[in-house]
Amino acid sequence: MALRVADKLGLLGVIVPETDDLHDMPQSAPHVFDGWQHTLMVVERLHNILTTISPYRTDETAAVFDLGVIVMALDRYRSRLQAHIDTSLSEGRSHWALLLFAALMHDAGKPQTAEQDDSVQWHFYGHEKIGAEMIEQRADILRLSNVESQRLAMIVKNHMRPLVLENPSKRSVHRFWHSLGEAGIDVCLLSLADYLGTYGMTLKQDDWLAHLERIRHLLEAYFDQYEQIVAPPSLVDGRQLMAELDLEPGALIGEL
Repeated sequence: MALRVADKLGLLGVIVPETDDLHDMPQSAPHVFDGWQHTLMVVERLHNILTTISPYRTDETAAVFDLGVIVMALDRYRSRLQAHIDTSLSEGRSHWALLLFAALMHDAGKPQTAEQDDSVQWHFYGHEKIGAEMIEQRADILRLSNVESQRLAMIVKNHMRPLVLENPSKRSVHRFWHSLGEAGIDVCLLSLADYLGTYGMTLKQDDWLAHLERIRHLLEAYFDQYEQIVAPPSLVDGRQLMAELDLEPGALIGEL
């Protein structure tokens, strides 16, 4: 399925040379697949998630547990997620395809960062930063726009952020959206697919529900609490500081 999707997008010819080392690359638990199998699984899961959000969803589409739970948790945002996916970053180019491209490249930096610790566990520290650089190079070869290239790099560089937001505070949620903006929606969608592609058939219901709740919490802040959490009004601005403290414009105002 994932290979068919990638082939239809015409991306395999430019992706495979950069991800060839993912083939047979071992990964430690909770991963159940090697690097390449995981990548293809994430592409397939993301395609299924986007279909579930889209107008093309059928009863059969969401009949499986992982997608059915997404419907229950996120359907209140379905129309707004659809509007986001339908918004092209470049005229005539599919946002859907752009997301699948990000999924294909999200772990491309792992071979360069692979190392084992004393307990023979594999680690890939910084792979997301390397992957962001690699997808920018691929985007240049594909002659994508600067906006598309920057969005792709932002998605890949931050694709692990939702996973570490356990019991996210308002401050951490604000920082997530403040740094990512609209790209945060793409990161949330890829994070769902990445989680499913990590566990495969070993997926535990409670763990999946917990991760889905993290994503729901993030989307709730963006769609329902934007002015309270994402972009709250400033308590004080530079002009007020200068007036109250009799200060001249300068670096000190910024520090204050």
